[in-house]
Order: sequence, then structure tokens, then C-alpha cells
Amino acid sequence: MIDSPVDYDKAHKRINEIKLHGVTIPVVSIDDLIKMKERTGRQQDKADIRYLKELKDEKK
Repeated sequence: MIDSPVDYDKAHKRINEIKLHGVTIPVVSIDDLIKMKERTGRQQDKADIRYLKELKDEKK
């Protein structure tokens, strides 16, 4: 992304890590991913945002 709504250094501090087949993979936080998807305005990203917000609510 050239013009990200998320500051890289701040996002890096909030990364989540998942383990897959013995490999640890850093992934962006749900909140930061939502911010990035909100910027695009694409229909698929709008659907993704709804799903991500539901997923976030389930984790509470």
C-alpha cells in the first residue's frame, strides 16, 4: 500500500501471530485490517468489513 491509513510502526506492535504447520506467521490485527479495507471503498471490502466486525465481536 502506498497510502495506508495505518501507521506501519504502530501496526507492527499490534500484529497477531498464527502458527501453521510449525511456521509462525505475523498477521495484521483485525482493527488495522478493517481500517485498510475501509479506505478502498470496494464492494468486496465492504463485505469483508462486515465479516471482520462480526468476528471481532465473537472474540470478545
